Amino acid sequence: MVPQGIAWYPAKNWILISSYYKADQDDFPESSRVPSVIFALDAATGKLIAQFDLYNENGEKNISHAGGIAVSENNLYFADNKTIRYVPLSALEAADDERKPLKFTGAFSIGNDHNAAVSYLSFSEGVLWAGNFFKASDERYNTPSKPGINSRVLGYRLSGGGSAEEIENLLKGGASAKANHIIDLPAEISQVQGATVLRGNLFLSISTGRKYDSELRSLSLSQAENGAPAWWYRSIKALPMSENLMVKDGELYCVFESAAWEYHGNNPSNLSKSPTDVVWKIKADALTNPFKYKGVVKCPVDVTIIDKATGETLGCIRNNVVDAALAEQNPSVRMWVDGEEKSFLLPGDSDYSVLLTGTDTGNMKYTLCGLDAEGNELDRVCYFALPLSAGSVYTTSLTKELKTAVEAILLDGENNAVKPDAVDQTGEDPLPPGDVSGDGLVTAEDARLALRAAVGLENYEKGSAEFLAADATKDGAITAEDARLILRAAVGLDKLS
Repeated sequence: MVPQGIAWYPAKNWILISSYYKADQDDFPESSRVPSVIFALDAATGKLIAQFDLYNENGEKNISHAGGIAVSENNLYFADNKTIRYVPLSALEAADDERKPLKFTGAFSIGNDHNAAVSYLSFSEGVLWAGNFFKASDERYNTPSKPGINSRVLGYRLSGGGSAEEIENLLKGGASAKANHIIDLPAEISQVQGATVLRGNLFLSISTGRKYDSELRSLSLSQAENGAPAWWYRSIKALPMSENLMVKDGELYCVFESAAWEYHGNNPSNLSKSPTDVVWKIKADALTNPFKYKGVVKCPVDVTIIDKATGETLGCIRNNVVDAALAEQNPSVRMWVDGEEKSFLLPGDSDYSVLLTGTDTGNMKYTLCGLDAEGNELDRVCYFALPLSAGSVYTTSLTKELKTAVEAILLDGENNAVKPDAVDQTGEDPLPPGDVSGDGLVTAEDARLALRAAVGLENYEKGSAEFLAADATKDGAITAEDARLILRAAVGLDKLS
């Protein structure tokens, strides 16, 4: 049997695993067909409790792919092509080592929200989650969820005091369910084998074949529902051929199909890599660390991100071009170029060295920010005019314990700490002291603007970039003295800091 779906049945502390025998049994005579099954395992010991052979409402053997199962408060749900079948939990009674038939009592469609087959199911936080496996190169799986949307994750909130009431509330008298949550996954994310939600975060299980590592991705549910791009999703590698996910006691679990005979014994010349026949507990925190570092550099410089633990290069911008191979290998490390600016975005759960290597003579403007789970800026440090020459290197050390940009230390090529020009500035990008006009220079024009602000002819909101640049004395007000100091800096008599 080939395992596909996984669910926890809390009342009995069972782990349920749905499996199919062989694909393409449609041409077999009824007597030769082997039904898909659900295995019940004791969650505490791993012992097999029972095997349920599956039958449709009309009594026919269910020979579907058994793509996903979910256990709610009242029902067992089962993904079967473009329908979801169900049966009350009261039907799941069995003695130890018993094998018995399990007949579904009904089915419904989710066709209003979704055109493709239902490939997986899960239940968490009061919601039944469903979605499709999309693979553009395989005609069996290249039906999009909706035109222009390859893959969707749909959520159906369940309620009711019993099996029948739960179904009635879900369908509201119709034959299909209407989703409460709709997550249109980015086109870059495909071949999803499972999805669930834990502590407000969406988790995805992605498998690309028996020879390749699987991928687990995560993002806050709110960001996912708002159409966040693929690079916002945190990613870690997993063993090949991951399938469905489940939540048990606030933890995340995943089942794999790699050790099934179909993939590891049937064809010796095409065995699955690293087969596993156990259910794996996933460290969800490795995928949900909300803190991120964002850096923006403007100057003639190359940017390199290094994993401090392994010394591995995770990402690089060289000659204003992002290294595409590294970007594909490490999707959670995001780097991009916009004109003269080079930027990076790093998850805050690892230790990094950020190397800024000069490619020419000039001055470097470098801003480092801390971001929360929603991408809001928490803090910031700015360096306005760091001197550069070809081959000179500045290094920032970022650690998972730090969780702040303000305390990150920038070292020059001689390992001397560099003092930032602005600290804990949030919101708009700050300006260098005295550069009221924002043109990158301190001139008599800036002194004129500061004087106009001092006498009320210019109105800079307190705390704005212009206000802070004009307040040369740092006393919280713009006065004629500030204009005088800016003018002295403009003609080279003083230096503002």
